[in-house]
Amino acid sequence: MVIGEQHRLGQPDEAGQPHPPADNLCMRPTAVTTPDEPREPDTVLAEDLSDCGRIVETFRDQGAVIMDLRAIDTATAQRVHDYAVGAAFALRANAQKLGAGVFLVTTRDLPPEQERQLRHRYGS
Repeated sequence: MVIGEQHRLGQPDEAGQPHPPADNLCMRPTAVTTPDEPREPDTVLAEDLSDCGRIVETFRDQGAVIMDLRAIDTATAQRVHDYAVGAAFALRANAQKLGAGVFLVTTRDLPPEQERQLRHRYGS
């Protein structure tokens, strides 16, 4: 999308130079923007139960988070997973397994190619 700045032709510009006369109005491009490519979700490597808040805040604020539970014992990993999935449900998000002990929690749909890359990286 090109964002333009409107100028009256024949009137001086910022530098005092007159615009050449034409039809009365023209659009001068000032910036070109392109849609942002979807960025990869942040990964939170959980070390204990205190990381639950960080996981939920990250997906609440950014729309997605990868939670890596591989570094903690099974019982703690289950509690962190249950907490995050409960919060995801409350925030109308979803959680899906990417690999052993690695989950994607997201409030938005990822592009299929990005989801395939994440699943390949984490072994699912």
